[in-house]
Amino acid sequence: DRGGAVAGRVLDAAGEPVAGAVVRPLLDLLRTDVTDAAGRYRIEGLAHAVELVALAGERGAGFFGSEQGWGRPVAVPVEPGRTVDGLDIRLATPRMVRGRLVDHAGAPVAGLRFRLTLAGGFPASVEGESGADGVFRVGPFGVFERARCWMAPQGAHSLASSTIWFFPGSGDL
Repeated sequence: DRGGAVAGRVLDAAGEPVAGAVVRPLLDLLRTDVTDAAGRYRIEGLAHAVELVALAGERGAGFFGSEQGWGRPVAVPVEPGRTVDGLDIRLATPRMVRGRLVDHAGAPVAGLRFRLTLAGGFPASVEGESGADGVFRVGPFGVFERARCWMAPQGAHSLASSTIWFFPGSGDL
């Protein structure tokens, strides 16, 4: 059984096709496609309903369902031997996460290399480094309405945890 397929286009905020965007089911890292010059993608071999996300680096990120006003991807039912076509994904402006690392006394922590992990966002994690003033800026992330954030120095366990809320139209957080 070869499973079902999904197909559609990735468009930027202005409705123009995006070439080179990576499209994949949210919870399946093995089945991906990269959009062509017309922004088209096709993913085959799917056995069940999928939630689709698209990543296009600095151009943005998005998911199927954002046009309908949902705060997270909409599951698309897939049947073996059939293709669900017309699943267009409109990219949202990418969001960066920024902040300042300080020690227990409130002094800036300079030059700390870390990994920031978002549960409820994609990509799931990125690496960063704080500047001389403790300030960092990492991303871009595509996110849903909120995400749980963990930060850890490289090679260590979780340093800090918090919930980040993302609001429509907001930029850096």
